[in-house]
Amino acid sequence: MSSTPSDSDSDESGFSSPTPCSEEFSSTSPATSSELELMFSGAFSAEEFLQRVNSVWPAPSSEMVISTSAETRKAALAIVEARGASLRRVSRFFMEALSQAQSRTNTYKNACTTAGTLPEDVLLEIFGWAALTVHKRRSDVAINVSRTCRRWRTIALISPSLWTTFQLHKLSEHEADLHRSRSGGLPVTVLLTDSSMPRSTVPWHTTRYGQDEQVARLTFCKSLIGRLRTLQLDLHESDKVPLWLQREAAPHLETLDISYDSHTDAHPESSLELGSLLKDGAPELRSLSLKSVYAPWSSLARATKLSKLTMVFPSPHMLASVRSMKATAILKFLRSCRELTELSLGCRVALVDLPVLPRDVIELKLLKRLKLELTVSDAAFLLHCIATRKHKLTELKLVCWIDQRPSFQGCSLLLPSDPRCLPCLTRLRTLSVDVPAQRIEGQVADDTLSIHFINPYEWLHVPGAAKSATMMTFVSIMKYYPMPDLKALTIVDRRGSSIAEDLVSFLRHSPTLVELTLDGCNSQVFDDLAIHCSSSTPLCPSLTCVALQNMIITSASLTQFVRSLFHDPKYSMRTMVLRPTRESRTQPIATIHFENLVRGKLRTFSIQEQVYLAKEGTAQRAFSD
Repeated sequence: MSSTPSDSDSDESGFSSPTPCSEEFSSTSPATSSELELMFSGAFSAEEFLQRVNSVWPAPSSEMVISTSAETRKAALAIVEARGASLRRVSRFFMEALSQAQSRTNTYKNACTTAGTLPEDVLLEIFGWAALTVHKRRSDVAINVSRTCRRWRTIALISPSLWTTFQLHKLSEHEADLHRSRSGGLPVTVLLTDSSMPRSTVPWHTTRYGQDEQVARLTFCKSLIGRLRTLQLDLHESDKVPLWLQREAAPHLETLDISYDSHTDAHPESSLELGSLLKDGAPELRSLSLKSVYAPWSSLARATKLSKLTMVFPSPHMLASVRSMKATAILKFLRSCRELTELSLGCRVALVDLPVLPRDVIELKLLKRLKLELTVSDAAFLLHCIATRKHKLTELKLVCWIDQRPSFQGCSLLLPSDPRCLPCLTRLRTLSVDVPAQRIEGQVADDTLSIHFINPYEWLHVPGAAKSATMMTFVSIMKYYPMPDLKALTIVDRRGSSIAEDLVSFLRHSPTLVELTLDGCNSQVFDDLAIHCSSSTPLCPSLTCVALQNMIITSASLTQFVRSLFHDPKYSMRTMVLRPTRESRTQPIATIHFENLVRGKLRTFSIQEQVYLAKEGTAQRAFSD
């Protein structure tokens, strides 16, 4: 039982080798859909293959009887074994041919897709952006690209830049070694952060399980320190801070972001201080973000290309080195790094030895964002030392901790009077002052101002200090920062502070003010507004909406103010329906709302509950701490 192959390309099993699919495609012009159908129509079907197998290896008949002689059985067994070996060869050859055909089919399929028509440089650009994207998927872009198809693998292997991003949580030790070797000598980006961690971390070791994987990944980073361009690490209290962070230098480092999540100061000072890593100032360093990690200001002062600095210590008990930070060292840093665009400092530990304010301010022309979470004294000192551009600084955020140093305890010096320091405040369109919440906020388009006072000694030494600091800061704003474009002003003051004179003077420089809300303010504020709004040169001529809450006002002041607001000197008070039962005592007024059309514009005046109408001469402060 044998078969003679009729084709010269047939193998010994009797199966002719199929013509490679690549020979069916023209290399000169793309195939149309009809041509593709014709090309693949020549492939033999599964039924034909089964018939060929049955003809070569027919099923034995039921009447077949094997001789009982040993020689006959031995000869028959040899024939069966030979056929079995031939079958195994056919199976192996067929599986190889099938795998090759499947691979070629996938190649042709990829060539027919949109991605297959893109040039290599465009694909490489897409792969590069994808590699920089931080996501939660348990996969690495470069590894996936190299395993997708032959063309993509070729692009990946000849493109070292695609392998320069190490998201270590998504790499095994072998894959990290592939990145290191295939990236050549290019600068690399290493990410080992919580945000880059996938939902299930890829195991680092494939054979060794004794070593802690996080420590192993940190140890791997040491081999790249001479090539580091970007390093982002999230260290936790249980992690051991690697020694190379303290002893090795990274001369090509451009971006450094290290966060240390520690709730105690049990670790030694050296474990949280970067000294050698920023040796010689890291001349290429442009962005530095440190949380609970200290870098010497003397090293930072040599990083003259630095454009972004964030140094935050959330805990009030951090390092001895932080407790000995000197203001003079920070000033030296600011004088050296004039290219700063973002500056964020946070530390509840007071600076040491605040010097006399320098005669000349330090001009930071490029500064766009300034965030300070410091004691009032330290924040005031730094704000007095720098000068910013009016249209450059777009975000100012101050969180000030009330401290006990008597030289700055007045708090009115928080904002400097020098117009060169914070001219951005004069651009505000909205301003909100909330004394009970100890907060001042302002906004112009997308630019924001936020000042928040926190008094950790409220229950101990200086109750009400944060509220006093808030009001004093608002007074300094009214004195030194006129706002000609101000549209809305809200003042919440349950203390009845005497700000009438400063407020009237401030509003003289706000001709575009449209909305005014007073909540719990001193009655004298409303009385003065009523007088100045009715003068020959009225205060805030564009004012169209006024709201009062939690105040005591006199009927005379109310009448005068509403007549001025509506430009109607004969406006009748009877329309207000204000009837206190006893003239000698203040009575709450129900919520009422007035509106009038003045020169084509609707003007409104509203009074909320808890506003009291008092007899002339009996108005007094309604709220106090």
